[in-house]
Formats: sequence, C-alpha cells, structure tokens
Amino acid sequence: TLDIAKDIAEGVSKHCPGLGTDITWAFYLERHGWLTASPIIDTTKQIHGNKQ
Repeated sequence: TLDIAKDIAEGVSKHCPGLGTDITWAFYLERHGWLTASPIIDTTKQIHGNKQ
C-alpha cells in the first residue's frame, strides 16, 4: 500500500480523472504528508484532432 493514508488513496480517483484508463499520473508523497499528482502527457498520441 506504499504507506498512503486510506482517505488520501480513496480521494485519488475523485481528483485524478482518467486514472488507470486514459491518463497516466505521477504521484509524489511529500514529507508533510501531502500527495502531489501530475498528469503525464503522452506526446505520441493524437491531441485535439492534430495528426502527429
């Protein structure tokens, strides 16, 4: 469980849309107990209809 508090772990799906499906998220548990999340952009995928 990576020592993440249950209430924080349960809130992740609420505050990180697309987690586990469309979007990859990077997480960092900082020393004060705040969990920071950032979406990782896949630049190889098509964005807003633009072909790459």
